[in-house]
Amino acid sequence: MSALRSLLLLLLPLCPGPGSEAKVTRSCTETRQVLGARGYSLSLLPPALIAGEHLQTCPQEYTCCSSEIEQKLTWETETIFRGLVEESGSFLVHTLAARQRRFDEIFRQMLASAEQSLTVSFQRVYSHVLFSHHTPLFSGLFTRLRDYYERSGEGLDDALVDFWAQLLERVFPMLYPQFSFTPEYLFCVTRLASSSDGVLRPFGDSPRRLRIQLSRALVAARAFVQGLETGRDVVTETLKVPMSAGCKRAVMRLIGCPFCQGVPSLPPCRGFCLNVAQGCLSTQALDPDWGAYLDALQFLAEKIQGAFSFEVAAQTIGARISEGVAYLQENRMKVSSQVVQDCGSPQRGSTRTRRAPATWEEAGWPWKSGAQRVPEVHPTSSGGASLRQMVWELNERLSRLRGFWTKLPLAVCADARMAADISQDAMPCWTGAGRDEDASGSGEGQHFADDWMAGAAVVPAPARPPRPPRREGAGGKGGGVIIRHNQGRSRTGGGSGGFQAQPSLILFLSALALFAPR
Repeated sequence: MSALRSLLLLLLPLCPGPGSEAKVTRSCTETRQVLGARGYSLSLLPPALIAGEHLQTCPQEYTCCSSEIEQKLTWETETIFRGLVEESGSFLVHTLAARQRRFDEIFRQMLASAEQSLTVSFQRVYSHVLFSHHTPLFSGLFTRLRDYYERSGEGLDDALVDFWAQLLERVFPMLYPQFSFTPEYLFCVTRLASSSDGVLRPFGDSPRRLRIQLSRALVAARAFVQGLETGRDVVTETLKVPMSAGCKRAVMRLIGCPFCQGVPSLPPCRGFCLNVAQGCLSTQALDPDWGAYLDALQFLAEKIQGAFSFEVAAQTIGARISEGVAYLQENRMKVSSQVVQDCGSPQRGSTRTRRAPATWEEAGWPWKSGAQRVPEVHPTSSGGASLRQMVWELNERLSRLRGFWTKLPLAVCADARMAADISQDAMPCWTGAGRDEDASGSGEGQHFADDWMAGAAVVPAPARPPRPPRREGAGGKGGGVIIRHNQGRSRTGGGSGGFQAQPSLILFLSALALFAPR
């Protein structure tokens, strides 16, 4: 009997005491199964619970993770979080990229269509002979317009001045085929026509009207397309900003530590996830500038289909040129009088040489006042889809993009790997330190708003059903939404910032305000 009593006394220290029940009832079997299926080496996974003093992020209790496993889980959870952020923003990036490509293609097609329309109209109205002699002049104009839109964004005024000067050099001698005009004399004529005092206006008001119409349309189109492209690039870069060390630890504690605790099937509490996501995704601060950016795009969209219509401007180039030529014909006596006054009288030619320009009648130019001109056209873009319809579709899509940065944490936490489903509030969930039997109070990121390291600082559940954070953000009227992930009290330190708002979007908005025509 005494021997049995001695044996009991020896075994008594090995019996679990109060509070140690959870430590001995937890198992590493499920963790080994799940991580083994993911390709983790079973040799690195303890077959049973081990002391957790070596852990850097997860609670230093009995654990299923070695140091190597905790590190690998940290890398994996970072990849999961980053992937969810980029996936949530993929619709945004795709929308901006697709709209940018479509509008860019349509603007290019409009210029090509305008050039073709001018060719057909001039050949019909003025004769094929005249137009074929001056094809390089017109094709050169459209080449410079395309270069301005596609590449340089500079020299539009110079391109138009050069065009009208070259046109005058070609048509002025046709007014007086009996005279011989030297290059020096024609240079004097074009210099006089290009002077800022406006003494000679051989084409009337057509050059000014064409310059204003094309300048507004091309500047607005360039700003609009580049605005879509800039937005796409800024969003892409913002979604790929490296996570801070504090954010990595918080995400690991959110979705990685349940594996180390031996409860991989226990989902993180929704409030815990929102708290981490809002702290990591400081891009919420970008939302006001994002709204201003969308407003700027919609402002330009209205311009390119209204007063600064690229479609109308491109298709009326021929009409403006035709008006200018007709004005020169009708006012040739007044124009020639001013030319003679400033440049002197040209030399009279005895006979016309083979290289002398054809007369207007021979070339087919209308001679009498009120003769036929190239009409203005107001076509729709290719494929039957008008620019107005495209703008309407864009506005509808942009309206769906508002508030994106504020809603991003909700989108991330909607994934089953990140948080318990909102319909399962009454089910147990992972708090960052253990199991919570009731997750009903975790709808707004407040349930674990204080120090999740302590595990006991719990904000009482709200009396009404939870709702997503409002757009006012922290400090506003959104119900006191917390935007940190509580890593600030971590024993390993580190800031709470994760994804930072990109200043390039703000800079673009400032540039856009100057670039956009008004």
